[in-house]
Amino acid sequence: SSGADFPEGAKLWESGLGDKIDGAYWVGLSSGGPNLLKDITEKASDPGIKFRYTNADPLVLGEAIMHAVKQPLASFFSESVWKRLGAEQSAYFLADKDGRPCTYGGFNATTRDWGRLGLLVANKGTYNGQKIIAPELIDMALSPSPANSKYGYFIWLNDNGHVFAFDGFGGHN
Repeated sequence: SSGADFPEGAKLWESGLGDKIDGAYWVGLSSGGPNLLKDITEKASDPGIKFRYTNADPLVLGEAIMHAVKQPLASFFSESVWKRLGAEQSAYFLADKDGRPCTYGGFNATTRDWGRLGLLVANKGTYNGQKIIAPELIDMALSPSPANSKYGYFIWLNDNGHVFAFDGFGGHN
């Protein structure tokens, strides 16, 4: 993990950050996500040293991607991955009331299209003979974290590294 001291669950309210959001944050109806990041000024550990499954890391990644590509994350993902996969249906990110994607969870797709994503990762970024994601990025995503051998870059891994899971909130996978 990044090492950011982002409190989760009850600790969010104990820290005082929970007072800045309401229950709607968890389902993307408030503007809590990205706005909370600016208040994270402490780190719990150095990056990659201690494993912490936290919403802050995917929020920061989503913001960084949007800043780098200068377009909404959904548009970027649709053009660079989704359409190239030949997805059968549109997918969507839950978004907050300001339209910012809830990158900590809430990516929704059909079972078949999730399968296409799984095949894309299993085939090192190639789907139906088309290179969609650089194989080096897939290798990095499937490399165990130094702090948790069962977790790569937002992807859960098994012990031998040959099986992975997109495991979401509440066990959705």
